[in-house]
Amino acid sequence: MRASAYVLRNVIYNATYSPFKLHNHTMGIYLFHNTCFKKENGFNMHPADESVTNVMTRNNLFLCSGGRGLDASTPNIKDQNFDNDGYGGFGTFALWNGKYSYKTMEDAKKDKKIYFERGAILVNPKTCFMKGTMAPTDENKIYSFNEIDFRLAPTSDAIDKGVVLPNFNDGFKGKAPDLGAIEFDDKIPEYGPRPEKK
Repeated sequence: MRASAYVLRNVIYNATYSPFKLHNHTMGIYLFHNTCFKKENGFNMHPADESVTNVMTRNNLFLCSGGRGLDASTPNIKDQNFDNDGYGGFGTFALWNGKYSYKTMEDAKKDKKIYFERGAILVNPKTCFMKGTMAPTDENKIYSFNEIDFRLAPTSDAIDKGVVLPNFNDGFKGKAPDLGAIEFDDKIPEYGPRPEKK
């Protein structure tokens, strides 16, 4: 699969529509090690009549406070390579290509329309993050950085559940890479302008 864009190690909190805007006949996108929190539908794709082709996902975390884990209402998703992403906080797991509904991750894996390898990973949102950070319940609220701690907790189901992606997650700790944007026990990256070196 030839990539046109890599989306790597981002944290997205309270996206009101979709964490990734896969529109305008999107093709050739790699989504690796991102952490996304939404009120409804952890990962959704609704590009109307446009197609979404050749999208690969690995080791992402999609947390919500309701709806589906994976919601893809368009019938135009083709040649995808989804696998080994963590989901939590949903009711029914997935709607795929607008017509296939899966109550559980196991149902989706058995049908082999979304997953062809390991499948999705169930993550408990209540024990996933430091300070008990959860998916938002109010899409209209502006959350401050101090309210959100997206470091993995020692009790997290996301620890050691990732797959190795050479040149993307080299140097992981433990038995395997962790799901999400930050490895367990790593520091939060510095955001904004970097201080000048003296």
